[in-house]
Amino acid sequence: MKKIGIYSGTFDPVHNGHIAFVLEAIEQNRLDKVYFLPEPRPRRKQGVKAFEHRTAMVSIAIEPYDKLGMIILEQARFTPERTLPVLLERFRGAKLCMLMGDDMLDHFVTWRGVENLMSSLSFVIGLRKYDAKHVEEIANTLKSASGHRLKYETFAPTQYKISSSNIKKTIKSKHEFNDIDPNVAEYIIENKLYISDGAK
Repeated sequence: MKKIGIYSGTFDPVHNGHIAFVLEAIEQNRLDKVYFLPEPRPRRKQGVKAFEHRTAMVSIAIEPYDKLGMIILEQARFTPERTLPVLLERFRGAKLCMLMGDDMLDHFVTWRGVENLMSSLSFVIGLRKYDAKHVEEIANTLKSASGHRLKYETFAPTQYKISSSNIKKTIKSKHEFNDIDPNVAEYIIENKLYISDGAK
């Protein structure tokens, strides 16, 4: 049975930290492939660049890696009720895992339909904020609250301090493209993204 990872996010822009996170998850947790799943309309985030730009940048960033792919879903917002069945059908016969940083666990219990996720998927959690013991405590709390067991594995990413928000600030203030694939940087320049206040 293949072990497939799903890595959902805004990717505004995708950066070297995202790529390293996924490659380390593949190596440490023996995943066969990981698919980036860009969110068209991310919750709790304002002023993100157009979906077409973000997916184009992901496509450029993952191109050198055979074990990385991307899924584009025609859904304005992802929900367990609508999105999970599509993924389960697409990867029928595979073990499906959701990749995420441990900071997501802080509001995991508030996700609508989290019980469906816990019963249908396993999770590959990058330890960025907590340690494995704390994640276990959260998993026990979730089981007590929902009655479902959180099936998960952990790993320790090495480049977790890279952030899209800091990259955008550096591009805007200094026109420097640190921690970004050179081809993604070229795309940003060609399309005048993050450099001005213009919304594209």
